[in-house]
Amino acid sequence: RSLEPLFHVGLIAKDGKHFYTVNDDPTYLPGVTGILSMRSKDALVPWASKVTADYIFRKLKQVYGYKLTDRFMDRLYTRAKKQPRFAKELAAYIGTNAHQIFDSIICKEREVKGETIFMESFVHWLKTEKLKIVKGDTKIASLQYGYGGSLDVLLQGPDGKLIIGDFKTGNNLYDTHAYQVAAYSQAFKETYGIDYRPQGVILRFCKEKQQYERREVADINIAFDGFKAALDMFNNSKYVQFKNRELVKVEKVKKEKVIA
Repeated sequence: RSLEPLFHVGLIAKDGKHFYTVNDDPTYLPGVTGILSMRSKDALVPWASKVTADYIFRKLKQVYGYKLTDRFMDRLYTRAKKQPRFAKELAAYIGTNAHQIFDSIICKEREVKGETIFMESFVHWLKTEKLKIVKGDTKIASLQYGYGGSLDVLLQGPDGKLIIGDFKTGNNLYDTHAYQVAAYSQAFKETYGIDYRPQGVILRFCKEKQQYERREVADINIAFDGFKAALDMFNNSKYVQFKNRELVKVEKVKKEKVIA
């Protein structure tokens, strides 16, 4: 049968965050990626440290042999602290552009504006992928669990079963990416009225080399349990967890000589 949504899902951008609406309901549903941000990625701390250290090393190398003034060190310190944020914003910009171009190609638009370092890898994936591409970027929502999302690509296997596909342009894949695809799977099930959660596949396109990584989610239901745990944390964070704050100042006590 043809795939038609049971309800319309809209995307709203507000204060740098994405929200979703269903039909004419004014309620803003949180996005999947926003919910999963409650769970920290262990690799981000060493990554941020490396970005900062690399920046300091490059700058100090430029002034090697010169006297380091207090003004230079203050500026270096201030700018070094900002490097992880700059790197994160650049990665997000590259990823957003890549996703837009990928979707233009999938939808077979006549003109594809822009080009990314992922282009050859993406085109190679399109030519060699054994799964049939059904849809590109699709807005979906879960009314049962109260969230929305945008899946990158909908695929179909030889057995006719649908598969949720997600594109990544970062340096690594994390468990949260499996949770993300599982959340899309549940939302797609509800939005399009099918009777199962589609399996998921993640494609990570490398920035440094013309290659990509393809990984399937081991168990979509177990991965969705992981997402639900993050959703519980997200919903719980709306409530105040402490009643008040009391700061107790402790006076220094003179040490007395202890006689054995």
